[in-house]
Amino acid sequence: MGDPFLRTSVTLRHSIYVVSVKCFFIFYILVGLPGGFQVRFLPIYFRKHGMSLAQVGLYRLLVLPWLLKGLWARYIDRHTDVRIWLKISLLLLVLLCVVAAQFPPTETIVVVTVLFLLNLITSVQDTAVDTLILDAFTPSQLLIGNVAQSVGERVGSIISGGVFSWYINFLDWSGVFYIMAALYGFGLLTSHILLPDWYASRSAGAEQLQMPSVQEQRSNFNAVASTNSQVTIVESAKQTFSNASMWMIVFVLFYKIGEVGVLSLFPLFLVDKGIDASQIGLWLGIIGQSVAVVGSTATAFYSFTFILGPLTVLMIIRAVCVVISWMTVVSWSIDPKTCFGHCTDFITLAVFEFTNALIKRS
Repeated sequence: MGDPFLRTSVTLRHSIYVVSVKCFFIFYILVGLPGGFQVRFLPIYFRKHGMSLAQVGLYRLLVLPWLLKGLWARYIDRHTDVRIWLKISLLLLVLLCVVAAQFPPTETIVVVTVLFLLNLITSVQDTAVDTLILDAFTPSQLLIGNVAQSVGERVGSIISGGVFSWYINFLDWSGVFYIMAALYGFGLLTSHILLPDWYASRSAGAEQLQMPSVQEQRSNFNAVASTNSQVTIVESAKQTFSNASMWMIVFVLFYKIGEVGVLSLFPLFLVDKGIDASQIGLWLGIIGQSVAVVGSTATAFYSFTFILGPLTVLMIIRAVCVVISWMTVVSWSIDPKTCFGHCTDFITLAVFEFTNALIKRS
């Protein structure tokens, strides 16, 4: 018959696990909102309203808080209640979007401030969610957690970058921010009502099964991390830039330069050629990101050794997509609305997004 307490404990943990996956999926959707909003919606919106390419490019500098995320990530992770940071960040995002909706996009200083704070607060939210997911899942469950993260961020990008761009002719500036405020408000309610209390449930089970509680596990982890942090910056830099990893650094550098160049500039080229912004949003923001979700999800069913093998094949496919897009640009017809021209580019960029998701997950 088995131990009744053990059966109850297993059932309880499974229910908590299912609810946790749903909660983290929602949180990562919210983490992905600013990315799609800034990378896909805003460039098309600004370019459609006559902003120069140089000015559009300067707005990308506002992602600086993500580069500095490590400065506050360690403090949030080790010295504070992560749940409080999650709720505070979501509340601030709601208030920020409501305030931003009160100003027109022509107020440059306000727009710059809003986007900077949007990145800063979202980076704090991302840190809190990443820390919570390590507390919620066991090592054997982290694969599903990683899939929830990857797919959730893509879905968030589809909403803010694809759906907003698709309805760009109907949504005004304030309407976009009100929608984002409503989404962040839903996330705040989720964090307050649905997010399970792993500390209480696991601590109770740990006492019966004579296992260390979550608090003890975190204390042990922080003690080990504190010991490991004694490595000097010079030694860490030597390990990072060793001969074994230098080729990977160079590879990722060129990979990201090419990726950003293709995915960021080409939609603006299509806008300049007269392609309707809603079509660009549909194909690149929704269809392109949807096939990227398929690519991210597919990696959950294969081992990383399987993914790493065809890396060369994936890079060749991406190179072919870029070449096709380049040939279409060079030989663009006098009529910019020719079906073959932009349909070819939309399809190749969709394939580009799919292989991009596979490579990132590998």
